[in-house]
Amino acid sequence: MEKELIERKQRWADLYEPDGDNRKFVYMVSFPVPENCGWEHPWRQRIGNRTEVAWRSYCASMKHYKNVPDDTLPFLNVWTGTELFAEALGCKVKQPEDNMPFAIPFIRSAREAEKLKVPKLEDSTLMDLFGMADELWRRAGGDALMSLPDMQTPLDVVAQVWDKSDLFMAMIDEPEVVLELEEKVKNLQISFIDEWFRRYGTEFIAHHPSYYMPKGITMSVDEIGSISTDMFDLYERDVLNELSDRYGAIGIHSCSDSEHQWDKLAEVKNLKLLNLYRNGETIDRAFARFAHVCAHWHGIQEQFPTAKPIAGRAPEEFPAGCRVVITAWAPNESAAAELAKQYGEKYGRL
Repeated sequence: MEKELIERKQRWADLYEPDGDNRKFVYMVSFPVPENCGWEHPWRQRIGNRTEVAWRSYCASMKHYKNVPDDTLPFLNVWTGTELFAEALGCKVKQPEDNMPFAIPFIRSAREAEKLKVPKLEDSTLMDLFGMADELWRRAGGDALMSLPDMQTPLDVVAQVWDKSDLFMAMIDEPEVVLELEEKVKNLQISFIDEWFRRYGTEFIAHHPSYYMPKGITMSVDEIGSISTDMFDLYERDVLNELSDRYGAIGIHSCSDSEHQWDKLAEVKNLKLLNLYRNGETIDRAFARFAHVCAHWHGIQEQFPTAKPIAGRAPEEFPAGCRVVITAWAPNESAAAELAKQYGEKYGRL
């Protein structure tokens, strides 16, 4: 492994380690990918085209890595939608041309939930994704970072397969049924993740956003915006801690209105990075609340243009102890390289 790659990985690893009140930063400067990379819907029946697009994107990311002095790491991206595990459990999938695919719930009652049979990994639709990843891995010579597919928490998957108008009542009236189904989902996910890491290694790039994890698991945690803190304790806390314990660390993404759960998220074991996508004022509060808890990679919603961009802030504008991923956009590769040099001077290299 070349020296620059080792050093970039180490900077990410260092970002995850708290250092008292000292602030830490890594930074990534994006620019438009070449037109010949193309794009493809993340639909299961288009695995072939997706593989070619992913390979061209990997080649473009290698060029970025070599020419732009930031903390971006090249990786193989098996980009998926949120429907991955819901489809494996039996959901039909809606595939709009102008948006991401999504699962259609098919469970309407607790009695139907009790009857759901979870397939073995090797008999499920999830194996199609292994086919894509195997081919990309082969082309890269078996020595590349792989993205982890979009992993929803077990409760989030349950909320995809079970119609929420009935599920939310069952979470109050028949919690044992919901927990049983959540356990089934978790076990399928563990089977998938164990096999994924066995084939492609335990270091990876998160599904969203694209941060490096030396080990661990990354999860989308969105239903927490719809439930109380007591329900978090019942349906989310133990599962997140169990997965973090099993794989050694966890990164969390949430684009829900979940500020009432922040104290609960701060208690998740070995939380390495939190990604929120909210308005600017909320993000500022998150920097303060999680300054000494974990690293930050947040997005400010586009409908709030008056919020001060994260990348425009001086290091001292972040709360003491903050560890932050700074991201920016440039019109082309040469501009990205120049901006990365400026950020190196502004934020320093870990």
